[in-house]
Formats: sequence, structure tokens, C-alpha cells
Amino acid sequence: MRLLCLNVLAMASIGMAIQPALAEGLDVKPVTPAVSATAKQASPSFSDAEVHDFLEKAHRAETISDPLKRCIAYPDPPGSHWSAEATRAYCVYHMQTFVSYEDAKAWVESGKAAKLDAYLSDAAKKQLTRKESAGLLDHIYFGHFSDASPETRAMIDSWMRQRPKSAFALAASGRSYLAAAWQARGTDYASKTPRENFERMNAWLMFARRDLEQAIAIDPRVFPAYTAMINIGMAQGDDEYAGQAARKGLALQPANYSIYGQLMGLAQPRWGGSLDEMSRITAEAQTHAKDNGLLMLLLPLRAAYEAKLTDCNCADPNAYRTILDQMPAGELLSGAAYAVDAADRKDLAVVYQSEVIRFYPWADLEKAKRVRHLIAFGERAWARMDADKLSTQPSSGRDILKILNNDYMTLGDFAAVKRTFLRMDELRAKEQ
Repeated sequence: MRLLCLNVLAMASIGMAIQPALAEGLDVKPVTPAVSATAKQASPSFSDAEVHDFLEKAHRAETISDPLKRCIAYPDPPGSHWSAEATRAYCVYHMQTFVSYEDAKAWVESGKAAKLDAYLSDAAKKQLTRKESAGLLDHIYFGHFSDASPETRAMIDSWMRQRPKSAFALAASGRSYLAAAWQARGTDYASKTPRENFERMNAWLMFARRDLEQAIAIDPRVFPAYTAMINIGMAQGDDEYAGQAARKGLALQPANYSIYGQLMGLAQPRWGGSLDEMSRITAEAQTHAKDNGLLMLLLPLRAAYEAKLTDCNCADPNAYRTILDQMPAGELLSGAAYAVDAADRKDLAVVYQSEVIRFYPWADLEKAKRVRHLIAFGERAWARMDADKLSTQPSSGRDILKILNNDYMTLGDFAAVKRTFLRMDELRAKEQ
């Protein structure tokens, strides 16, 4: 399984990337940070006793080898009211196993694209018929077929040559073209983006529309096509196109989390929507939560948006515990963890970083950032164990090693400081 990016702007588990400004036309509308009356009454911090109790339970859970059992056994934030159904559904969503990108690529390269089609067709069937697989096909596409890299494009082109009428190949192609469109646009505000960027973007979007529309015409069960079409509507300011795609997808799977997630992005005021529309979509989604617990993850999104919880350092510090009292998706959770870590709110940071690691156990940068907070709360043995593991694994880059170097200094382990400096020098030399 490819590693998932925990970028604050990424909506990886519910759709394509949400960009910081409208593709064309209006720039982002300023939103005044807002915190409910409940938030102002809540204690903004976790007490030392709460953190120590949480860390004891978290450390015990992290020793469980089975990924799903470990995730389910993990403690929720102190005093929170996360739904057991939502946490279990999210654990299942992230820990489910499916074909790796490398295996899928190998099937195509060996002339066995039909095998990939059969696998994805079965995943579509499972998504529709098994509650524990409610987001399976969406997850596969978000992880494997949502980038514009030359490698992925070449694999998809080969797939399409072998299977020109494959709905699954066409959906993958459309999503790759959509990623290329956002890449061509760039991430700056609309007013600061050159006209030629929009022209290149729209050219890619035409290719994306063509392939995605062909995909659902051949096989309407290719749900990742609908979320990509909603994203195209968002990019081009075409609410009717986005709405039509959502209606078609939800007619087939009324409890589709990814489609509702994309609609929540489209409903944000920065995209021309409204807070009331965000509330309406959330309420509609909850009528299907009995069939898909992931839909409960939408509950804190309006309050998080209104409070600018992850957009800047201007959120009321009292807001985090109150808004995250309801379980968020990983993107909001990781954004909150980043914000409180940057603000050096150790109690909030160590809890929310741990929750990110719960659902994304491969999030090594988050683990590295957590080390200093573990030290601060007296968990020096645990901190050293994590630091040693991260500092010696080949995948750790200079960003992780730099963080760990400071942690080793705090621990007084100057032999480890020297080792990490040497590894950083080796990596720097390779990059030159």
C-alpha cells in the first residue's frame, strides 16, 4: 500500500486535493474565527493526569502487532466523546488490505490488465455489499491512481491499450488527468495565478471529463469517478456538474463517505458555499451513518472550518478540545496536531499526534515530532525507543533526522547526535 500524505490541505481519504483558492474567479473569502459558547466554557488543556493516563494506554496499544486490533484498542482523547462505531469504521478503512500499487503495475506490465480489472470489479462489489468494505474501491483509487507522475501515467496508458473499454482504467486515467490539472494550476490565490496556468488546467480537465464520463457510462459502480467529477465542478465553478455527479453516485451507494466528503469541501464558503450548506450536507449524511460509520467523521467539519482550526495560528486555543470532542477524519486531526505542535501546546500535541499515528501508523514524521513531547511528559524510554527506530530506518529523511537530533540532545545522548549528523551528511551528499 502506498504511503498516504498527511498534508493539511489534503483530503486524501475523502477525495482529491482541496486547493487554497477557487480555480478561477473569486479568491478565498475571509472567515472570522468563531468558537461556540460551549468551546469558551471548556478547559482548553488536558491535565497532566489525563495525559499520563492517555499515554499509558496508548503505549500499551502500540505494542499490539495486529494493525486493526492495535487501532481499535487505542484510547480516544481524554474526556472526548468519539463514537465507537466511527472509530472502528475508520480503523477498518485504514487497516484494510488490498492490492499494492507495485502488484497492480506488475499485472499491467506483464500483459495481465484483465486481472486488475477483475480485482477492481470485485472491490466495487464488496464496497456495495459489505459494510466493512464501504470505502474499499475509493481507498484503492485514492492511494494508487490519483497522481500525475510519469510512472503512473505510463502504467495507466498501458492498461488502457490492453483494455480500451475498461471503466476502471478510464476512471484511473481521468483522476490522473485531474491531478495534472491541479498541478498545472499551482496553489496560489486565483488573483496571483497566471492566465496561462488556468488555460493548461482547463485543457487537462477536458481530458479528465472525457475519461470519467466514459467510465461511469460503461460501469456506474466506478465510484472514484464521481468524486473526481465533483472536484472538476469545484475547479471550474460548475456546481451543476458537481451536483449531478454526486446525485448519480449517491443513487448507487447512498452512504458513500467519499462523495459526501467532496460535497462538504464544495460547500465551504471559500468555494462559494455557506456554513448552512455544510450543516445541511452533514445532517443528510448522518441519516445513512448506520450503514457507514465513516459519515460521522463529517460532524466536526463545519465548526473546524468556522474556527479556522487548521488554516492558521489564529484559532482560539479553547476550540481544539471542544471541536475535536467529536471524532474527525485524519486530515483535520493531522492539521490540528500540526497547529498545536507549532504553538508548543505539549498536552494537546502529544494526544493529537498519537491519534494521527493510531490511524496512520506509517506517519514517521508525526512520530518524530511526538518524541519531544514524550520526553516532556517523562516517557523517556518510549521516546528513545521511537527515536532509535526512526533514526536507523533507511526511509527517514533529513527532516526527520534533524528533529531527532534535537531530541537526542535533550536526552543527553551525544553518541546518537553524532550518528544522526553523519546520516544527514550522507543524505545531503546523495542529493547533490
